[in-house]
Amino acid sequence: MSMFRRLIILPVAAACAGASLLASPASAQATQATPALCHEVVVKVRLPSGAAAKLRGELCRPDRTASDVVEVLLAGLTYDRAYWEIGPDVTAPSYRKSMNARGYSTLALDRLGTGSSDRPEASEVSFAAEVDSVHQVVERLKAGLDGPAFKRVVLAGHSFGAGVALGESVAYHDVAGVLLSGYAHAAGPKLSDFGAGLVSAKTDPVLGRTNPPDGYLTTAIGRRAEFFYNVANAAPAAIVQDEAFKSTMTTGEQASIGSSYDPHLAAQVNVPVLIALGQDDQLLCGGQWLKCSSAEEVQGYERQFFTGSARLDAYLLPGAGHAMNLHRNASVWYAVAAAWTASL
Repeated sequence: MSMFRRLIILPVAAACAGASLLASPASAQATQATPALCHEVVVKVRLPSGAAAKLRGELCRPDRTASDVVEVLLAGLTYDRAYWEIGPDVTAPSYRKSMNARGYSTLALDRLGTGSSDRPEASEVSFAAEVDSVHQVVERLKAGLDGPAFKRVVLAGHSFGAGVALGESVAYHDVAGVLLSGYAHAAGPKLSDFGAGLVSAKTDPVLGRTNPPDGYLTTAIGRRAEFFYNVANAAPAAIVQDEAFKSTMTTGEQASIGSSYDPHLAAQVNVPVLIALGQDDQLLCGGQWLKCSSAEEVQGYERQFFTGSARLDAYLLPGAGHAMNLHRNASVWYAVAAAWTASL
C-alpha cells in the first residue's frame, strides 16, 4: 500500500497528530518557488439551448518545470473562483497557491452564472449546462489554452462543483481523476436550512449592485458561518471575507441539483476519485446516514454508490465545516489533495 493510501484512510485522531507525514510524496511537497505566472482566460462555450456564453477564470502555471497536469477548480453553489483564491487567514496560502507551489497548474474557473462569467437566464443555468460547459473548457485545455496543451486534466470540485466534475467525467471520459470536496450522498442537519435560507440576489446588499438576473439566488446576510463553517476552527476575518466575496446560484441549478447526487452517476465513474469532507460539515455529516467519524467510515459508506471500477479514496479534515478551504488547518487538506494528484 502506498504512503498516500495509508494516510488517506487514517482515523480522525491520527490525522490530527500532525501534517508532516502528509509531505512524504516528493511531488506533493511545497517549494519556495516564486509565484506562479497567472493570467485571465476567456473560454467561449455553447449552451444546450444553442446560445453562446463566455466562461472566465485564472490560469496559473508554475514558473519552473511543471507537471503536465492541470487542476480545473470548480466551486460550489453561492461561491465562485474566490473559494480557491482565499486563504484560511491573511498569512496562509490558498488552495490555488498551494497547488502551484507544488508544481501543478490550475484553472480557477467561474462556473456559468457566477463571478465574472456570463449570466444567462436562470433557467438555462442547470446541472446539464454546467457539465457541458466544463467539458468544453477541458477540451480547450487539452488543445492548448493560451499556452502549451496539458496532457492530463483533473477536475477538483467543491460541493455542487464536485457534482459537476463527476458528471463531466462520466459523460465524456476525458479527465484523469475527480477530486470531490464537500461532497457525499448524505444529508446533515443543516441541509434543509440551507435551502430555506436562500434569497433573491437582487435584494442582497453585496450582489444587488451587480444587477443579477431574475432567478439568481444567494445566502441571506450573516448565514454563511452557520452553513459552511465550524466557527471554532475558522478565523473571523475569513468568514467576513467569505460574506464579502459570496456569489450566486440559480433556480435552474436548484431544480436540477438532484442530478449531481444521482447514484447512477457515481456508479459509472471509471477514473480515480477522492472524496474529502470536513469532520464537522453540517450540510452532509451528522445525519441519519453518515456521521463522518473517520475517513474509513466515509470510504465504506460511499463505496455503495461508487460501485464501478474507480479507485475510491476518502479523507476527513478534522474540525472543519463544509467550506474546507477556509478553515485554519486547511493546509493539511491541501497536502492530501496534492499527494492524491501525484498518485494519478
